[in-house]
Amino acid sequence: MSRMSISLDAESRRRLQHHAADRGISQPGILARVLVEHGLDVLDAADPALIELVDEAMKKERARRQAVGRAAMESRYSQKDDDDAD
Repeated sequence: MSRMSISLDAESRRRLQHHAADRGISQPGILARVLVEHGLDVLDAADPALIELVDEAMKKERARRQAVGRAAMESRYSQKDDDDAD
């Protein structure tokens, strides 16, 4: 079995830990693995609702990365402009 790490927001992490604890699972990663496997089965079945969720997640991730890139460029060029003023 190979490993993969994912990022979860604080609320998703809390929910995963809560549901794992409710089921007596001491390692939330076990529940996460089951959920991923189930999600893959649903995706294989081309469930339209899941496909829409995936598309929305990709749109949000693209927007997040664009915002990070813009902030990095603004930071870089504002520092360069400050250096040029010296």
